[in-house]
Amino acid sequence: MDISREELYEIISADNLPHIISTQKAIELAADKYYLFHLEHRMIDYRDVDRQLWVVVVSIDAELLNSVCSSEDNLEGSFNFMADRAEKLISYPQQEFLISHIMQWTEDQNKRQQAYEDFIRRQQVFAGNQMAVSCVYDEKFQRYVQP
Repeated sequence: MDISREELYEIISADNLPHIISTQKAIELAADKYYLFHLEHRMIDYRDVDRQLWVVVVSIDAELLNSVCSSEDNLEGSFNFMADRAEKLISYPQQEFLISHIMQWTEDQNKRQQAYEDFIRRQQVFAGNQMAVSCVYDEKFQRYVQP
């Protein structure tokens, strides 16, 4: 990560909320790239909730996140993907596009939707001109550490 242990600890232990570090390239072995995303939470002593104990960081292979997004319920010719609030792809069917920056964040869902659609068209994922993009924003996941 591009953040020191001390900085990470300060950010995560500042509240009692879960945090996410968006997908990042972790390592490259024999021309294969491996990406991880991280979930963090401060450990709490319920006898003294203000006491600083430690934080737990769980690192998860981005392939797992992609498999969750690409469930068997997807219609043929469709896929799901995720972007963080910095508008970087944290899950995408084609790994080479992970951590690509789509746009600057905007509250305007129509602008985000158009930017995603433009990105997908440039990748030529679908043949022809017919395509629809739907956006869902989840407030619970807006807290993240962006190194």
